[in-house]
Amino acid sequence: MLYWQPHRGCFHYLGIKTLLTTLRKKARFLAKTPLHPQWLHRSNSDAYKALISEVDENQTVLDIGCYNKWAKQYLPPSCQYYGLDYYETAVNWYRSAPDVYGDALSLPIAPESCDVVILIDVLEHISDSRRLLDQIHQVLKSDGKVIMSLPFLYPLHDAPRDFVRLTIHGVEHLAAQSNFAIEVCDPIGSPIVTSVFLLNVALAKTAVNWISEKSILSIFSLILFPAIFINNLAAMFVSRFEFKDGFMANSYQVVLRKR
Repeated sequence: MLYWQPHRGCFHYLGIKTLLTTLRKKARFLAKTPLHPQWLHRSNSDAYKALISEVDENQTVLDIGCYNKWAKQYLPPSCQYYGLDYYETAVNWYRSAPDVYGDALSLPIAPESCDVVILIDVLEHISDSRRLLDQIHQVLKSDGKVIMSLPFLYPLHDAPRDFVRLTIHGVEHLAAQSNFAIEVCDPIGSPIVTSVFLLNVALAKTAVNWISEKSILSIFSLILFPAIFINNLAAMFVSRFEFKDGFMANSYQVVLRKR
């Protein structure tokens, strides 16, 4: 059995107290502001939303690990959309309602029935990446494509179902094994942006640990937001002068085409 889900923050695996979980949920409105530790990560979602928006009209789209089917809003209205998720993930973790319950390693989908498969931040949670892509290859029509996002330099999350990080060369190797051609493989995040993003996450993680353990050091958590705010703005400014070379990508946005 497997459990998959899109990213919902790097602290999910901590199992911290209910109070901290509640506070984190209430602070989600900060995600679009430089006060949030993952603010620099927003370019990732912008990238894959843009790829989804480019899907042609009247296509049949399968969204694996669909969560609340958020991707549907970025597709043309004429597309036939099906959100698929694992039963235990949907019912026990997110209380979401996919169109189809199923296992990504044994897709309950007819062969060659889909034009597009969406796989956003899911591959790292699957225990057998090769088998997953083989299953996707099977359900895609001839010349069908996969829109995929996967992390690279990103913290442990959704443990214990966090299995793999692939380099750009690992993506190329995996695609070739499953008979896919790569149309797009864009690294997201410059060295400065990725480094500061990880620093912000480390600061927030440390503060959460102090608070959850009722440490006297919790008082230093008061400087958390100012420090993150300054880090984010400084990194965004410096990144304008960096070259995009993929050396320290925090994720990859990928489009695969069935051969």
